[in-house]
Amino acid sequence: MVRFGEGLDVSVTRPDGQVEARVARDQLEVLLRKWEPVLHLFIDDLVRHPLSIRRLVLKGWRQLPKLRGTLAAELDTAFTDPAIRAALSAAVLFSGVPSRQTPVASILGLIALFTEGLYLPEGGMGRIPAALSDSLAGRGGDIVLNADVRRIVLANGRARGIDVAGHGIIEADAEISTANAMSTFTWLLDPAEAPREAVRKVQRARLSHRAVAVQLGLSNDVTGTSYFNCVVPFMDDQDQVFVARAQEIDWPIYYVSTLVMPELAPPGGSVIEAFPPVDQHQSVELWDEQQEANVLDLVTRSLSRMHDCTSSRIECYRRGTIVTECTCTTVPSTVFRRWSVRRPCSRTGPRLGVCTWRARRHSPATVLRRRQSRVCSRPRPS
Repeated sequence: MVRFGEGLDVSVTRPDGQVEARVARDQLEVLLRKWEPVLHLFIDDLVRHPLSIRRLVLKGWRQLPKLRGTLAAELDTAFTDPAIRAALSAAVLFSGVPSRQTPVASILGLIALFTEGLYLPEGGMGRIPAALSDSLAGRGGDIVLNADVRRIVLANGRARGIDVAGHGIIEADAEISTANAMSTFTWLLDPAEAPREAVRKVQRARLSHRAVAVQLGLSNDVTGTSYFNCVVPFMDDQDQVFVARAQEIDWPIYYVSTLVMPELAPPGGSVIEAFPPVDQHQSVELWDEQQEANVLDLVTRSLSRMHDCTSSRIECYRRGTIVTECTCTTVPSTVFRRWSVRRPCSRTGPRLGVCTWRARRHSPATVLRRRQSRVCSRPRPS
């Protein structure tokens, strides 16, 4: 079992109960020293300006050689313990690609988690759209709920409004689509009128993977765990994490959100968000209630091996479908304030509507932070 805590706090517990930390800590420190300059080059300079190859070469020519190769090759070089390599590579499995195929640049996400922490809004991720809607309404905007957007209306190559079911065409000077790029340029825009280059990019893009998030509201307090937890095979076998089986979830990956945000549940309750593997070839539109019930049963039985998560404990649940693409969007970092254990503070952070972020005494994190985050590496089942 591998545990990552605050900063360089890392330990490996062997099957015989022996705990090792010094070698892993030293190797982690070396890795951070190597990659922190690259991280700061990107976050302090490159991402603050329009993409420019010339600027990248001028500013980062010393760092560019580090960006060759794969994440797995870098972890092989940096760590002698295969359990540590498995734990770190598991932290980027959200990309849907095993580490042998993942560009080494993805390691910057790991470095950021160790050095900068993870940002979460108080009250849960739902506070972000709630704050946006409150801010819009406070400025005189209208919000239409429970109505499908049929299409984005174009005129002379420019967006001029949206066609909303039950409301007709709502004219506008500009539109922001929060749908993914594939949906926007395939369904919401008429491909004959959409920018050709954008349509070509969408047509060539490949989905990295499909995933389902299952959120459980439990009547009991899930203790003795960490914010982010996963049981994974060793690094070269981690493609198995995405293989869906009808009878069992071999490699559970889940968050215990109430460990860092206890206000999400009533006193004595817990919220767990799990990510079971699903059939990568099945369309999202073909999901039915029976499949949903089967996935819920798999998640419950999987988590019950480690926690008291039997069906009698489930007060409510929600399923969300996630389709990951080869494109990504970013949220301006200025709206977040880091929760830090090194710099505790009770001062209210920046406001966006009524959504606030405050520094707190506990650092919410993924596999790499928050008390003792647990990642278990165990041999592949036969």
